[in-house]
Amino acid sequence: MDSNNKYPICISGEGNCPPEDCGGIHGFYYMLEILKDTKHPEFNDIKSWVGKKYDPETFDIFKINKKMKRVKSRIKEYSLDKYMSS
Repeated sequence: MDSNNKYPICISGEGNCPPEDCGGIHGFYYMLEILKDTKHPEFNDIKSWVGKKYDPETFDIFKINKKMKRVKSRIKEYSLDKYMSS
């Protein structure tokens, strides 16, 4: 661990996260199968829904850590500690 880093941070990973409302893990894997087959009857609908920039193989560690930092600050901001009196 590096004492200069504020934790938690992501140090490794692979693949993009599932888009919202894709139907859980089963829906996500079904969506991935459709995106592999440009001739699939649902391909255009799914591609339009997830957006042209969505790439299931992308893993952006800097983007992930930026999001984790925002979540951490929100948790700290809404922490019960500031509402509790001693």
